[in-house]
Amino acid sequence: MDPFLFRILRSFVMATIMFFSVKSLGLPASAATIAALIPLLLGIVDVMAPTAYGITAIIFILAVVVHVFPEQYESLKKMAGEGLAEAHASLTAQPALPSPAPTNTSVPKQ
Repeated sequence: MDPFLFRILRSFVMATIMFFSVKSLGLPASAATIAALIPLLLGIVDVMAPTAYGITAIIFILAVVVHVFPEQYESLKKMAGEGLAEAHASLTAQPALPSPAPTNTSVPKQ
């Protein structure tokens, strides 16, 4: 088999794995398509292909773990959401302004 054709086929398989892994994590199809372009394009041009395939492998393993342990994933997602909401609330809270120093507005008597 021609090395170029093998590279295209391998990239297409990795892009398919990435697409379905991201889709199974609950992200929309547009996000899964964009994520699948990473191993597809980098694999075809053979630039940073091992890095792209490594990212695909990590996402695939994450998808498998999420589906093997769904209760732990849901509780982790809930804790992360609460933590992000708390952090957002603390960042957007207005700090109390210090009260201005009292000023003497009375006119001195002569």
